Amino acid sequence: MLFLGLFCCAFRPSTATTTSSAKGDPVITVPLAAPSGDRFYNAYVSDVAVRLDLLQPDLWIPDPNYQSYCDRSNSSNATATLSCNSDVTSRYGVLYEDFTTTYTDSEGTATVTVDMLERSENYVSIPYPNGIVADGEVAMADLYFVDSQEEVFPLDSFNFIYVNDTNMMAGGLGLANNPRGTGILNYLYNAEMIESRGYSAFLSEDDVDDDAYGELLLGGVDRSMFTGDLVSFPVLPYEGLDSGSTLPTVLLTDLKVVNANTSQSVSLLSGNSEPVLLDPRMSFNFLPLDVIIRLALQTNAFYNKERGEWIVKCSDVEDSDAEFHYNFGPLTIKAPLSSFLYGSSNDTGLRFSSGSKACLLNVNPSSYLGYSCLGLPFLTNAYFVMDNDGGNIALANKNTDHKVGAHLYTDIKTTTSDYSSGSSTSSSLPSLNPSASFIKSGSIPWATKVNSTQTVTMTFGSANSTAAEAIMTRYSQASIISGEVIVTREPSSTVGPTTHISSDSLSSSAAAGPGIVHWEHGNNEKTLIYSTILMFGFLGG
Repeated sequence: MLFLGLFCCAFRPSTATTTSSAKGDPVITVPLAAPSGDRFYNAYVSDVAVRLDLLQPDLWIPDPNYQSYCDRSNSSNATATLSCNSDVTSRYGVLYEDFTTTYTDSEGTATVTVDMLERSENYVSIPYPNGIVADGEVAMADLYFVDSQEEVFPLDSFNFIYVNDTNMMAGGLGLANNPRGTGILNYLYNAEMIESRGYSAFLSEDDVDDDAYGELLLGGVDRSMFTGDLVSFPVLPYEGLDSGSTLPTVLLTDLKVVNANTSQSVSLLSGNSEPVLLDPRMSFNFLPLDVIIRLALQTNAFYNKERGEWIVKCSDVEDSDAEFHYNFGPLTIKAPLSSFLYGSSNDTGLRFSSGSKACLLNVNPSSYLGYSCLGLPFLTNAYFVMDNDGGNIALANKNTDHKVGAHLYTDIKTTTSDYSSGSSTSSSLPSLNPSASFIKSGSIPWATKVNSTQTVTMTFGSANSTAAEAIMTRYSQASIISGEVIVTREPSSTVGPTTHISSDSLSSSAAAGPGIVHWEHGNNEKTLIYSTILMFGFLGG
């Protein structure tokens, strides 16, 4: 699945740390939000919510003419009207190609159609490795976004992808570099509002029951958002994806379950470093199968083969003193072990026969994707930076005292609506941020560079689930009957580092089988397995 090249994993931190502006720089900070019932972080462009998207370079927005949540009356008639589901449009917004308005002047009342965008008839397919489909037409429109200071920034004559074929409910704010020269980072760079095409992001803890918030810094780094060392690594080269973009890839050198009180730890990766991709459009981590088996043993999880889920007693994990450590050479990112629970005891209807609430582990085998990936369970516990121009990625532990308030995002949505109605004006420059500094090509502020002698290539392979499912079924000791979890053995009384049980004999390799799609339905975005021959009869939503 993953070709690891010549493996020389000697990390040597450089003694030099990149300097930053003493007075701060005018770095644009865009508010992000994951509304209640939705685990994924959105930014607003005009009146449309688009996902934080690190794997491709363009802004893309669904064309409502082709979406299942919109219907066109009298489709053969030139005067047909388009009606979209209000539950969807109120959550994500919609960008119509045109709209009809009525005005009155001295000559009377007239009805006119106003074009909102210009189509190019240049069709593109956005390359994703994770099963997202987004095909459409390059279009141009006058768009805008609002920063955290409620300043409005126009995107005049902005090129984006108007997508007519997708399996997503929401589009994407692409932040990868782009050889074609499109995308928001290129736009701001050409306007001399940023010094290089890079970004950083801070994401608060996600909770399906509550709104969660974050901040995206376009072209800069904010020192107040992280603690400890910010460590910079060269991104890994990759193969198996026809993209051409610099992607957020990094070498994961170990994963550990650690007792925070005694520092006793158990390694889950067992010395085998793993190239990983960072992806905020994934609510799960995708890790090698033997890592998942070891994690299940440490958390007393039971596998349910009918639902393909690892089930665990919520309180065992939530009340434990255990931490999860992600090691990247000299850097350790710490997260509570509860970050591996999909949701919490407040948002699951499952219970064990004892009455204890049941949670799910938010991990899947790497083979389901064809590569290893760290999604929101990791990204909500780290501060991450990409220097696209210099080909570097930097990571740090996030500052948990840094707060992003609900009022901020509410105010931004209000300002966005005011601007679209003409009652708010635009800004030419962002405000000075005393704790922020611009990223320059090859130079990330406050970052300590790691010199590595490694030669590692990340391969995006074919997705399959056959072998992994067969192995996990051996651990199938849980059945779900009417919302009750029935297990065939009693769970251990402890959670956290215990005697290591080897699973080195496990293998997750297999011939190509079912693929994976990042799927949205209604208000939820889920990861579902689908057959490449459409066994289950659905490909879009």
